[in-house]
Amino acid sequence: MPTPSQLNSLLNKYMYHDKVTVCRQINTIDEEGADDYAVQETYRDIPCKLYQSGKPFTVQNTDRQVGVITDLKLFLPPQYDVLPNDILKISRNEQEILLNVVKSFKYKSHQEVTVKRKDEAR
Repeated sequence: MPTPSQLNSLLNKYMYHDKVTVCRQINTIDEEGADDYAVQETYRDIPCKLYQSGKPFTVQNTDRQVGVITDLKLFLPPQYDVLPNDILKISRNEQEILLNVVKSFKYKSHQEVTVKRKDEAR
């Protein structure tokens, strides 16, 4: 049976071809002393794998737009703490994809993060 470190090296070699930067909203105080929020980079360029399952996307119709929500999964090493509502910037094949974290599930060898992508239909 392979050890967790052997599994991690295999995942890095054969599966993790994408990179993710994790950003998180933090409480701050603005120049006038009022409570505010800022987006802070928590982790940068973590090796990962973005997985597009066969699950269909969701459409939300409003008077002004048609919103499309796609559920995806992200796989990455288990040593990172990814929290709900974190913002993920994924670099994949020269393109950048923005996603929002729904929930993270940690295992000994990896973690599986459920994410959503929100777009407008064009």
